Amino acid sequence: MKNLHRISGACALILLSACVAKQVDRSGVAQDSSYGHWQVVVTAENDPAALCYAVSAPTHVEGTFNGKRNNPYLMATRRKSGRIEVSASSGYNYKKDSDVEIEISKDKFSLKPKDSVAWATDDAQDKDMLDAMKAIGPVEVRGVTAKGETTGDIYSTVGFKEALARVRELCP
Repeated sequence: MKNLHRISGACALILLSACVAKQVDRSGVAQDSSYGHWQVVVTAENDPAALCYAVSAPTHVEGTFNGKRNNPYLMATRRKSGRIEVSASSGYNYKKDSDVEIEISKDKFSLKPKDSVAWATDDAQDKDMLDAMKAIGPVEVRGVTAKGETTGDIYSTVGFKEALARVRELCP
């Protein structure tokens, strides 16, 4: 999980850079394509251990956060021949024993954070969130910092369905 967390950060950096063509950074992470508000990123494309991501930055950020905040992101990750996991980072370490709340249209989910990344609690929750994100509508991620400050990040699902299809194609 530690390597996945490091790769997640690299993916967020690629997403937030102004790259148009396929680009590979020093960690071997490459931007593959863009669909609406979503980027498709892959590590070691021809490697059986490759990871593929659909990742997005928020379209709107709000809250009472007064400290240093890294780039927030929402991501769907797939290992080759594996399930797709949903994760979110609000760009700071979450409050210990708190939940990260995600609202997709009318569906609500609670993710469990570890440091600065929150994960679905099980495979069924991942599947339910992925299904909800395929519909056009906002995704709101609400978190609480270690200091008790609250934030809410709004993501667009425009392009998510196509980005997810590309992830499945790259990491079958």
